[in-house]
Amino acid sequence: MATRPTAFSRHLPLEGVYNVRDLGGYPTRDGKRTRPGRFLRSDNIGRLSQAAQQKLVDWGLKTVIDLRFDKEVNSFVHCFAAHECVRYLNISLMNPVVMSSTEKREHLYQFYTFLLDEAKGEFRQVMEVLASPENQPALFHCHAGKDRTGLIAGLLLSLANVAPGIIADDYALTRHYIAPLIEMWREEAIERGQNLKRFDRDNACDPRTMLKTLKFLDVKYGGAEGYLRACRVSRTNLNSLKAALVE
Repeated sequence: MATRPTAFSRHLPLEGVYNVRDLGGYPTRDGKRTRPGRFLRSDNIGRLSQAAQQKLVDWGLKTVIDLRFDKEVNSFVHCFAAHECVRYLNISLMNPVVMSSTEKREHLYQFYTFLLDEAKGEFRQVMEVLASPENQPALFHCHAGKDRTGLIAGLLLSLANVAPGIIADDYALTRHYIAPLIEMWREEAIERGQNLKRFDRDNACDPRTMLKTLKFLDVKYGGAEGYLRACRVSRTNLNSLKAALVE
């Protein structure tokens, strides 16, 4: 099996994808560390080269959770959709109707909090899959690996007792890794005459966005664990997630 990334090599460079990162190696507030080699966050890995797919298989990947909605998923066949070694699941955290609600919200974190409130069942499904040891190591992704993926990563790291500032920094790292994609998408947005102010808002990775989202979880639900309980994630699965997350 290939060597898994350490705290100092969290990013996995793979052909055909930009933002594959291990959630391991982060310090927790009680002096521990998140466990490397269990959970990966990513942008869309659906078009990985055969060699890159094999690298993930060699790394030990067992499960891929695709967080995108039907229109995104149906645009092409995902490379792991019928893979013999890796289980592929599509659990959409939002749909075009939900996505359209971003137009009604001035700030991106307001969309995040709306999604957390409105998609509890979907968040529960994702966490139930991730909690099972037989599904680990697991990778979850959306399109850019920022919004839907960022919320799942934020919940996991918060559940592991990682400080909000570190979680926000992890969220902000996406901007660094997907910079080439954002540049390309911005050119396309200009060609289509899109609202660039909204484009820049929706593609920002401001750490304050995640900090405000975590604050919302604290105030309304008592934190990530309280939120996941509100999603009806079982105590058994919560304990399993914590055990997988922390060394």
